[in-house]
Amino acid sequence: MTEYESGLTVLALQGENVKRVRAVRIIPPRTGVVKIAGKNGVGKSSTLDLIPFGLGGARARPAMPIRRGATNAKEVVELQDAEGKPALRVTLTWTGKGEYLTVDRWTAGKWAPIKGPQEFLDSIVGAGLGFDPLAFMRLKPAQQVDTLLGALKLAEDPRAIDAERAQVAEERTGVNRETKALRARVEVMPEPGPDVPDAEVSVTALMTERDALAAQREAFAEGQRKLQQQTRLQDSAAAAVDAADREVGRLREVLAQAETLLGKAKGALVEASATTRTIAAAVHALPNPSLDAVTAQISAADGVNRAVRVKLERQRLATELDAKKQVTAFLTTTIDGLDERKRTLLTSASFPVPGLGFELVAGAYAVTLGGVPLEQISQSEQIRVGVALAMALAPRVRVILIRDGSLLDVDTLVQIEALAGERGYQVWTEIVGPDGDDAFVIEDGGVIREPVKGA
Repeated sequence: MTEYESGLTVLALQGENVKRVRAVRIIPPRTGVVKIAGKNGVGKSSTLDLIPFGLGGARARPAMPIRRGATNAKEVVELQDAEGKPALRVTLTWTGKGEYLTVDRWTAGKWAPIKGPQEFLDSIVGAGLGFDPLAFMRLKPAQQVDTLLGALKLAEDPRAIDAERAQVAEERTGVNRETKALRARVEVMPEPGPDVPDAEVSVTALMTERDALAAQREAFAEGQRKLQQQTRLQDSAAAAVDAADREVGRLREVLAQAETLLGKAKGALVEASATTRTIAAAVHALPNPSLDAVTAQISAADGVNRAVRVKLERQRLATELDAKKQVTAFLTTTIDGLDERKRTLLTSASFPVPGLGFELVAGAYAVTLGGVPLEQISQSEQIRVGVALAMALAPRVRVILIRDGSLLDVDTLVQIEALAGERGYQVWTEIVGPDGDDAFVIEDGGVIREPVKGA
């Protein structure tokens, strides 16, 4: 068990010449409400100050602690454990030369000094000493949040989680806006037919193809011209043979000459026939393509290409739309994760009051009880929250100070008394006036009356 985990309260409090304290010695009940009563300016606050002066370190001590007219001052704060046995004694002395602090531990029936007294006190006091529940309720909402977070000691600040969530949500909103715009663009674009290709038709390639086909047609026509010319030559040779043959019959006298001519004509015919066959074969081998198909393709290319561009743009937008949807889903998952992280963080936190938490109110964080901001709950609930938080801040030195105890009504004091007794705390408060028989009454810096036993 950590040292003093069961809790320490004030066993005895005494002071001499500290601020307005002339000489006081108070032995309070181990738990419950300890009232310091009296008129204004008689030393009530100075009496209460003895506790934080002794236990709270240099930050809690005044620049001029010595009572006016005195040369030195001293206070002693004795602490007891949960069983009412002496545990620690804190002695603080001021002289003209400086400030002196000692801390003694009760062990083996005697007081033994502790090395590093202030460091030791800091280790057991923490942030709770001097916490005023009423002052907490007067803090601004942001300050209340900071105080509660300091008490909870969470692994991370839930406000940081919410800030991250807000950033992701803003990003998701932008993506959703872009998604909506993309969807609208896709929906107004016509659905491409099954005959629309995936790429635009190259008109240049078609024209090159047409030029090649036209060249082939020109070559074919040239071959046809040559064939016709050769055919005419063949026909002329044949006519010459016929004429020569008739001449032979008629002109026997020139037979020799005619035979010679005949031989030449036959030779020319053979040669012409061979050339004719060669040319005919070459002509018949040439393609004679039609230009109608490619010409129609060229004519239709613009329309096809427009359809292709629409198709490709629609496909691009659809792909971008899917990507945006995926981003939105990712961001939504991220937000859900942040919500769960915050939920886990707050669920694991040990809030001092059931129902206490943090909520965004009008765009800013506020401490809430049951989801209602503290400023909207009843005063008694506010005080109950403040006291419970003060107790959470002071787990070992279980001493709470309420400076404006006169503001507390009887019912609230009863509630605080019950809560302090239940949890083993002392609640010290100053009251203006005599305040009955259950108070330490201060006058001129000293105790003039102690509580009546049984009051």
